Amino acid sequence: MDASTPKVAVATLDAKAYYTLTSLLKEMNISFESVPPGENVNLDVSLILTTRREKKQIGNRKMLCLEDIVGDDAVAKEKIFSILYSSGKDILIVGIDPGERTGVVAYYREKEILEEVTRSLEETLSSVAGLVRNSRASRKVIRIGDGNLNMARTIAESLLQSFEDKVEVEIVDERGTSTIPNPHHIKESRDLKSARIISFRKGKRYQRI
Repeated sequence: MDASTPKVAVATLDAKAYYTLTSLLKEMNISFESVPPGENVNLDVSLILTTRREKKQIGNRKMLCLEDIVGDDAVAKEKIFSILYSSGKDILIVGIDPGERTGVVAYYREKEILEEVTRSLEETLSSVAGLVRNSRASRKVIRIGDGNLNMARTIAESLLQSFEDKVEVEIVDERGTSTIPNPHHIKESRDLKSARIISFRKGKRYQRI
């Protein structure tokens, strides 16, 4: 992180909590500093992660407790990014490359919070529905590739039936997504790569049949 990027501190003496919090931050590519609870934290730190037991030692600073973000990494990442990048657009974008193996990626405030490959329609719908249901984003956009149009329509219909006007569903022309090469330093499956490209392509708004 450069000097202009918000900073994070981890303040806990609980070894298990420290490991969980720092592992999450490393996965998010967020640098952090470690401080004992009760010790002064630099004013340029925007967020302090701690535990409920130790939060009284932090003082009047912006903080999140481990107990409030465990259980769902995507939700935890969204909460952290909502604080660190509060000036960004409050939008959740989900990209889906439907198929026998379905790639699913999600971004909140243009920061990645989820990437996974599902292996059934039911698993895809459960994952995306859970993500939408738990997100606090003011706008939620679901972009689905049209490579498997029947499956894309099934996903779109199900999501709109469940969430109605709380989500915007788009069908995206995914031609060329599988032929764009990965940068040399990035190794990922075709499903995830295609889903990632789909998430950044504007599609046609889907209307329920």
